[in-house]
Amino acid sequence: MSLEFKVPSFTKRVVPCNGEMAKELPLVSIIIVNFNDKRHLYRCLSSILKSEYPSFEIIVVDNGSTDGSVELVKKLFGNNPRIKLIQNERNLGPAAGRNIGAEVAKGRYLAFLDNDTEVNPKWLKEAVKVMESDLTIGAAQCKLLLMGHRNRFDYAGDYLSPYGFLIQSGNG
Repeated sequence: MSLEFKVPSFTKRVVPCNGEMAKELPLVSIIIVNFNDKRHLYRCLSSILKSEYPSFEIIVVDNGSTDGSVELVKKLFGNNPRIKLIQNERNLGPAAGRNIGAEVAKGRYLAFLDNDTEVNPKWLKEAVKVMESDLTIGAAQCKLLLMGHRNRFDYAGDYLSPYGFLIQSGNG
């Protein structure tokens, strides 16, 4: 059995920047996996659509939700050309869902968000600025705040233990 992973093409498109067509901005594919969480999904999508960075697409991968999540996306966001909806027949889990989203992504960068995320309007602009500033940077993490306590960090960083476990530092 061979495993194959397709790397998205590195597509750039010209988009308006402060009313001008002078700047090329890399397209970012934002991938969100959802399973039976329409309440959070609505808030997540609404916040992303307020992003100051203009060159992005949103790929929602629904893992067989039965709570009306798919209907919500179609009804409230179905006319938005930036949003693509992929419907899996069953829950394949977050990793498989993210891989499915990555396969159809057209962006130079992939941004993975959990469906219970709300973003700051500057989040994507700042993340792309960091990524574009140094070709040796392969990943960036935005600041994460707790939903119930927006003045407290969720955590201040991750690292891998010698045994391969993810360790979060500075919780809360």
